[in-house]
Amino acid sequence: MPATHDARADALRVGLVATLAVLAAACGSGGDDTTPAPPPAATSLAITGTAATGAAMAGGTVEAKCATGTASASTAADGSYTLAVTDGTLPCVLRVTSGATVLHSLAAGSGSSVRANLTPATELAVARLVQAAPASYWTTFVATVATDSAIATALADVVAVLKDAGVDFSALGNLFTAPLVARNGGSAGNAYDQALDALAGAMATAGTTLPALADAVAGNTSGSASLPPDLLLRRAASGCSVLRSTTYRVVEPSATAGTVDAQVGTLVFDAATMTGTRSGSAAASWTATAPCRFTESGNGYSADVMVSQGGLLVGLVTRGTTTHLFFGYPAQSHTLAELAGPWNQLGMGRSGAAFAPFAGSATLDAAGRVTAGTSCGNATTWAIDTCTALGDTALALLPALGAAGDGSFQVTDAASGRVTTRLFAYRAGSRDLMLASIAEDGAFGFWSPDKAVPLPAVGTPARNWNFDVNAELVPYPLSETTNTVTANNTAAGTWTRTQSLANTPTVTYVTTLRANQPRRGYVLRPSATVTASDGRTVTLNEFSFLRLHGMGWSPVVIPGPKTFEPSVGQPLQ
Repeated sequence: MPATHDARADALRVGLVATLAVLAAACGSGGDDTTPAPPPAATSLAITGTAATGAAMAGGTVEAKCATGTASASTAADGSYTLAVTDGTLPCVLRVTSGATVLHSLAAGSGSSVRANLTPATELAVARLVQAAPASYWTTFVATVATDSAIATALADVVAVLKDAGVDFSALGNLFTAPLVARNGGSAGNAYDQALDALAGAMATAGTTLPALADAVAGNTSGSASLPPDLLLRRAASGCSVLRSTTYRVVEPSATAGTVDAQVGTLVFDAATMTGTRSGSAAASWTATAPCRFTESGNGYSADVMVSQGGLLVGLVTRGTTTHLFFGYPAQSHTLAELAGPWNQLGMGRSGAAFAPFAGSATLDAAGRVTAGTSCGNATTWAIDTCTALGDTALALLPALGAAGDGSFQVTDAASGRVTTRLFAYRAGSRDLMLASIAEDGAFGFWSPDKAVPLPAVGTPARNWNFDVNAELVPYPLSETTNTVTANNTAAGTWTRTQSLANTPTVTYVTTLRANQPRRGYVLRPSATVTASDGRTVTLNEFSFLRLHGMGWSPVVIPGPKTFEPSVGQPLQ
């Protein structure tokens, strides 16, 4: 029995040692007789495409930054290139440089090979995707931004913008990956290349550069008032780059018109002939009296027209012995869903036989219904600092906005079917949206998204045209002011500026303005007594204005003299 026991014990010990040896080898701690596993073979991501501006970009340098991996190559005579990105993974941002021309693109999707063209159209698509300059995205590439859905949306936006301006890429498909044969030598280009030629021609005719167009597509990264991209591709008027050949929706508020239709119309402006054709009238000549200010001479009417840096028309039109305010909005089409969100308002409403200012807020849902709001204003004092919230009963009585069929909106009386209000939406180069309303009784207002007013930078200059109207909407003589920001106080939300006296530019005084007072989105200048640069005492009236973000002009209410004032920024270049 002991001998048998010893044999079994020896067998167990041998088996245990063998097992430990196998485990040790598996953990990499064996002897010299083990063979290490070979490293994984390097993989390569292939990126091909064509670089072209309408003509092939021959001899250019193409570079790629990918989620992992980088590479570079040169373009051939036909603009084609091939990149091999060792251990590369998608997505990638690409850049081609040829002399002073630099374009960007994206390679996205999945797999080991992908196509990515580099063209002015892809430059615009990258700008729209990242809502910034494509060059900045190259520098700070973030792969997670380039999702398939985000790229598809950016491409659709750019194609729609270009089509509105008469340059049609819609039949080509994905601009990053579509077949592109670039014109080179004696070889003609394909449809994509011809569309690039059309884009180049449109930019040349309009006097627009690709960087300026990309900035507008991105949403004007400077935040200043500017034109939307579709207008940047239309012909500019001589001496005023923000007046373009297009159709404007024109509103002339009137205390006696009685209907909405009698206060709205169109104006078709032709920058090549410097003429404008209003609804029911023959073409009228436009003559410049200052940069972006014109006299419009029509049959039976004349107008003093100012063009804001956001591309809107503001002015006075005289018919017979009657002079009206008028406003012009470049015609655009928008959906009710685009209007969803909170808005601020400022305008003039009926108060008996006259008008008085109104202000307030309204939150719209995607169906055009007001879901929350406040009403602010005092018809006696013209103050707009006291508000009353609209309760559920009042909200339930408010009719919803409806589509008017031409890209604008309307309010319809349910009982009579009568259109009681029209609203026009306009999106500027900053991608900020505004609404303008006109009611059958002549009440008119302006809506701006509910967002804070930023303090201007020290040194910021401004020149403005200001024309006041009284409670009967009768205008006073136009005045001009200039000012320069001298200081700002972030903690207090105020800034000071040196301002000229109206029509006396050599006499100045210092005034203080309060951002986001009496509410967010508005600016207040309190009443004050100051000493002007020539020693005279100047009494300053309180005023409030609504910042129409990105539009280049603001509606102003001045309670003391009871005047309403459109104030239009003049060009500074």
